[in-house]
Amino acid sequence: FTARRWSAQYQWRGHYPMAMKAGVSPAVAADLATGKHPVGMQPDEAAVYDFLTQLYDRRAVDDATFARAKSVLGERQLVALMGLAGLYDMVSMMLDVGKVRLPAGAQPLPPLADKAPLR
Repeated sequence: FTARRWSAQYQWRGHYPMAMKAGVSPAVAADLATGKHPVGMQPDEAAVYDFLTQLYDRRAVDDATFARAKSVLGERQLVALMGLAGLYDMVSMMLDVGKVRLPAGAQPLPPLADKAPLR
């Protein structure tokens, strides 16, 4: 999720196989890759998606979304999710500023319509 938000190509490429191994649907990953709201998410995936979407877009999470994420994930995992999202924000920034590129021949994420790259 965070790799897509940042268009962190290298990070996405590294985590995509792990997401598939963990059971994320290829269709959900494809929707994320193109910037679409994923269809067919599992309840925990939808709770994470909605929580992080609000957190990134609004810099806040409404009470209903917070309560749903907390009930699905539990308090400890919700705190861990926020910490992990912050960590991957930092990693995405470092990869972007360091201009870490994909290996030759690797398929890049498509650009997001609302986030034109500087390069």
